Amino acid sequence: IYTTTKDPYACGNMTTFAYYDIPNNNLATSSSLANYTACCAWCLSYTGCVGLTWGLPTAGWFRANYCFLKSAFPSVSSDSALVSAHI
Repeated sequence: IYTTTKDPYACGNMTTFAYYDIPNNNLATSSSLANYTACCAWCLSYTGCVGLTWGLPTAGWFRANYCFLKSAFPSVSSDSALVSAHI
């Protein structure tokens, strides 16, 4: 018997990096989105968005529950308070 678990950070056809940041290349930011799913939906509908970084509630000031849309995906860096995804 095989059991599958849905990835809580799935975002369309993007590749997900749990606990990683996509540094720089911010296209737009928002602190008013309810959750990662809303951040993902915003990126998927935003012209030029090729990725995102979401600040988990543990991320601290200015990053907790922030959505950073990305215009480019040069690299990722380890960060236990962030989740990123890219096309």
